[in-house]
Amino acid sequence: YGGSFTENSMSLSLLRTPVYSAHPINDRPYAPHDRDLEHIDMGERHFSFRILSTEHPACEAQIFNEAPDAISFFPSGEGQRPTIATELEDNDVLLSSISRKENGYALRLFNSSNAHKDFSLTFGGKHRRITMEKYELQTVLFEEPKDIKNL
Repeated sequence: YGGSFTENSMSLSLLRTPVYSAHPINDRPYAPHDRDLEHIDMGERHFSFRILSTEHPACEAQIFNEAPDAISFFPSGEGQRPTIATELEDNDVLLSSISRKENGYALRLFNSSNAHKDFSLTFGGKHRRITMEKYELQTVLFEEPKDIKNL
């Protein structure tokens, strides 16, 4: 991505797929640098923009850019109410992913703020205090919850 500012305007380039990596192979260039190549950024692209002022911009950006999930079901209301699967106490810390590991789960967290964070994270009924530095990316491991079907 690229951008430029001229007087009172901002211009953004949305091209994002250069010709492969275009690194030269030994002394031979992989792509010519003296012309425009038609196959850069081929295909149809959809862009959405939102300009806003908010207290937690990274959280708002993640919500805006994620497609909603639609699940078609109608529960009877009978049975045991499930426990909260995941709860994150701080709005500036983003939960980027949850992945299954051999003996549990890995949760990938990102502190999107320029401040030190100390917060509570709950996963599968287990609580943990987490400390993160500004803009830190951290992986937190949790053992397999005992009652996985209630998550």
